[in-house]
Amino acid sequence: MTEPTTEGQPVVDGLWVPVDSPLIDGPEGLWQDAPTDEEQRALILATAQEECTAYAGRVPAPVPARFKVALLLHARAIHRAFVTGDGDTIGPDGQRVVVHPMDRSVKARLRPTRPRFPQ
Repeated sequence: MTEPTTEGQPVVDGLWVPVDSPLIDGPEGLWQDAPTDEEQRALILATAQEECTAYAGRVPAPVPARFKVALLLHARAIHRAFVTGDGDTIGPDGQRVVVHPMDRSVKARLRPTRPRFPQ
């Protein structure tokens, strides 16, 4: 994994959110159906972090909370893409799940728009 940088300096040592973080699958976690295998979870988080870093362009130090939320939302979407397969369905009843490359809410957290005020 390529470490995110700010002007050539490493921002973090490793993942923005550790694989065992309660933010993932704790009682109030954002990714309740995360894989239990730590290696698989780390691979998905690393992939999501690389993509979030590429989209954000610059990662401030320390990593803001909104970047961590974006990471978890994007990791959840990547995992969902693996689980659903080609048919975008999941489970025995075939419920439809739409999978997006990078969700609009993830993009908004990485590059927030500035409010425009009337002149």
